[in-house]
Amino acid sequence: MTRLERPGIVLLWHFRIGPDDDWDDDGTERLVGLYSSEAAAQGAMIRLRGKPGFRDWPEGFAIVACRLDDDLWPEGFDGETHGSRTLP
Repeated sequence: MTRLERPGIVLLWHFRIGPDDDWDDDGTERLVGLYSSEAAAQGAMIRLRGKPGFRDWPEGFAIVACRLDDDLWPEGFDGETHGSRTLP
């Protein structure tokens, strides 16, 4: 089975948006759910956008698609930041 044939999963995250219109790095990120497709994650985002907490930061959603059995941080990260990576 090739990498692209492996099953995938889609994660829906929510972050607070700071005064600089960027995601706050304050540890308040929330994993909203795990979905079988990007369309399902987008549907959840639409359903939740008006709910308490989410409505305060309606642009704070992020959808991340991953393949099962892939390392998300293959190069590691430095201990001073949360790090960054190219999304799969």
